[in-house]
Amino acid sequence: MKTLFVLVGIQGSGKSTALEFLKNKGFKILKPSTTRTQRSATDDEYYFETTQGWGTQSYAWEIQRSNAKYGMRLSEIEASDSCITVFDPGNLQTLYQSSDRFNHEIITIGLNTISSIGVQNQRVNNDSSRKITDINVFDRELEAVCSCDIVISGDQAVIESALVQITQLGNSRGGILNEDIIKSLIKANTLLLNTIPNKVQAASYDLHLANTYWCEGNFHEIDKLDNHTLTIPPYSYVIVQAQEEAHLPKFISGNFDLKVSMFFNGLILSNGPQVDPGYRGALFCMLYNASDIAFTLKKGSSFATIQFFSTSSTSDGYRGKYQDKVEFIDFIQRKGLNSSKESILSRINAVSNENRAFRSKYGKIFWGTLFFLVALVIGTEYNLYSTAQTSISKAEESFKDIEKKIAKATSDLDKLQKTLDKQNAQTK
Repeated sequence: MKTLFVLVGIQGSGKSTALEFLKNKGFKILKPSTTRTQRSATDDEYYFETTQGWGTQSYAWEIQRSNAKYGMRLSEIEASDSCITVFDPGNLQTLYQSSDRFNHEIITIGLNTISSIGVQNQRVNNDSSRKITDINVFDRELEAVCSCDIVISGDQAVIESALVQITQLGNSRGGILNEDIIKSLIKANTLLLNTIPNKVQAASYDLHLANTYWCEGNFHEIDKLDNHTLTIPPYSYVIVQAQEEAHLPKFISGNFDLKVSMFFNGLILSNGPQVDPGYRGALFCMLYNASDIAFTLKKGSSFATIQFFSTSSTSDGYRGKYQDKVEFIDFIQRKGLNSSKESILSRINAVSNENRAFRSKYGKIFWGTLFFLVALVIGTEYNLYSTAQTSISKAEESFKDIEKKIAKATSDLDKLQKTLDKQNAQTK
């Protein structure tokens, strides 16, 4: 895919410095055109055109500033499959309106390196031709910068490292992000916020447990509990929040899953299929304890890993109601977790004491049977060539015995379900 990268920043944000860095790295830097007067013989930043000669070229976009025109020749863009230019945030809409004039996908990169109008004035050395004096203008331009497909911040070294990774990522779409890209983007305050150093793996990042969680109808804070741990009761679940916050570019999605060590302890993770490109906000999931033993977690412990994928093209980004929401209460709707008459969890807990022993008993039978079966198959494979006939005979006998046990367990579970149905009907 042909790609046009566009650096967007308020004057003084470091666009020219970043452009020069990328030029030295061998990236194709587009040369714009203007009708303004050439300032010196060494001024080669633009193609200098006369007002009369401006119409002899075809331009992707045109901007009128004071008494001069600025634009980009279509031939300049079409000469390269991957190229970079800069753009003033106040005229960003002009760029978007021109996108149908050329075949390149546009990826805008916001340089969010100026936090206030005072800082902007200092950056441009109070040059009257460059400094912003109207706070409303500054706020509009900063908003435009923060609306870009990816927004990065940090010192010069961080910005330069992130730009290299972004341009390489944009030119090789549809893959999983590796360790170097994840680290560079996190340092530039995109992808994830509130991260812990050295928790980036080869192609993922470890998510860590936040302080607040939801369990059995109530919010809890780990810091306020006696043992300072989160406890998931047997055959129950909690909704937990990661201390990290998503800050995804509009061309990167994510998904996360449970750590393998917790899976083998009987935990199951349930969450949405993916974190949408462009989403900014909190990350949640449901942890279900499928065992008959309570499971505990400490605040800050790693419970899941998240992976990131570049999309085949840049999207409009997530625009749902949870954008920029980071508080637990903004996501949990109590009415969705409780019925109008009686708490669903209360009804479940009312019968859980009666059936927990039963479930524990037959849960052990089921898992014991499963592990026996796996062990049997492994043993059979291992001795396949030396004792094939003997192993097969024993396997057949064992399978018959297993089938009887499973049939018995299934019958008992059916009886339990009927009992639960009756109890539920009585509570209505």
